[in-house]
Amino acid sequence: MILETNRDYSIDLVKSVAIFSVIAWHFFDLHTPYLYSNYNGLSMFLQGFFMKVFQVCVPLFCLCTGYLNYNKTKYNKKYIKGILKVLSSYIFFCIIFFFFRTLILHEDISLRHAIGMTLRFNMIRYGWYIEMWIGLYLLTPLINKALNLCTKKETLTICFILYFLTSLPNTFNRFGFYLFPAFWTQIWPLTYYVVGRYIKENESVKNTKNLLLVTFIFIGSLLEPILNIFYTESSDYQWLLGSQNENIIIVPVSIAVFVLLLKIQFNKNTSKYIVKKISQYSLDMYLCCWMFDVLLYPFFLSHYYESQSTFWPYFFIIIPLCFIFSFITAGIKDLIFKLLKIEKIWK
Repeated sequence: MILETNRDYSIDLVKSVAIFSVIAWHFFDLHTPYLYSNYNGLSMFLQGFFMKVFQVCVPLFCLCTGYLNYNKTKYNKKYIKGILKVLSSYIFFCIIFFFFRTLILHEDISLRHAIGMTLRFNMIRYGWYIEMWIGLYLLTPLINKALNLCTKKETLTICFILYFLTSLPNTFNRFGFYLFPAFWTQIWPLTYYVVGRYIKENESVKNTKNLLLVTFIFIGSLLEPILNIFYTESSDYQWLLGSQNENIIIVPVSIAVFVLLLKIQFNKNTSKYIVKKISQYSLDMYLCCWMFDVLLYPFFLSHYYESQSTFWPYFFIIIPLCFIFSFITAGIKDLIFKLLKIEKIWK
């Protein structure tokens, strides 16, 4: 068990929570009929609450990027090589998914088509994140140089401007209304990056009381499920506050979760080791978890699904299984890379 004395294990915890939340979020958003089921009863309300809690998954990863890369300002050889680590993992799992989709799922994918899907980032069901990350990574040194010229107040102003540009249109420009300029809504990863960087450079943010953070997270996660009680009238769940990553509530809730997790300190070496390994494998777990989603969900849905309300307890079986299988697969991939010495590409 190798531990580093100067390692920030709280950020490892953030990544661990983020990858678990990704896998858990897909239970509601992608792989069960939750969003298309009648929204009534305690079970559906509780599922709505947990769905909102796990919705912080991708925002947490983006906040981590800003928090960890705040001091990167040069396009040197080491920095450029850093992108190869992510791309090598992506290509590895694209190859795995090609064989998985053709041999197991019996999809008709030619080699030419597979190359095109890889370049379009859709060979892997969740490959869009890699496409987004590449752009953010390439912009990072220039963003940091620009922000280094800003005062604390100016950086905070930029955070609010980005929040205004990306979140307010997402929430309010609906139901026949167009209240805010919406051209820049897709730059929401930049919002989280700048906020993550701001938190890193202003440690006083961590002084926010835990009770205040927990209360805000709880209320923020309850708001949309409660609003749905009055709006849906037993129809399906509605995104009343906007889409997943950039609505006016998910942004501050994600920031609150991020700050709360940063404040957690580990005393036991075992806990440090576990979150460190999950953190190191988090990207690979993200890339491969869809493979286990498409194996596990059809089995459980075909054998045990009667309604979304009664299927809810299987969340506590499917999600841990998918998490564990993804972790093991990521570990195997890591071992293969070490045996083949592929890490030399970026080191």
